[in-house]
Amino acid sequence: LGYFASASVGTYVSSLGDRYGYRRFVILYGVTYGVACLLMRSSNLVFLLLSRVASGVAYSLLFSSFESWAITEADRLRLDRRYLVGLFS
Repeated sequence: LGYFASASVGTYVSSLGDRYGYRRFVILYGVTYGVACLLMRSSNLVFLLLSRVASGVAYSLLFSSFESWAITEADRLRLDRRYLVGLFS
C-alpha cells in the first residue's frame, strides 16, 4: 500500500514542489513522516493503513524534493557545486 501511494498520490504531490518550493516540501516530508510513525503505533487497522499511505507520500516528497532544495540553496548562497559532491555520493 505504501508503494502504491508513493507511485500514485506521491508522484502528484511531489510535482507540486516546483510550484510551491522545495524547502516547504522537505519540511512537509518531516511532518508527514512523523504523523505516519505515530499512526504506526496504533492497533487500529484503519490507522495502520493510513500510516502506510502517509509514509509512501512522505518518501515521494523526500526523494523528489531534497536534492532539488539542496542544489537551489547552494546556488542561492553561491556555493561551488563541488561541495555538493560529498552530499550526493
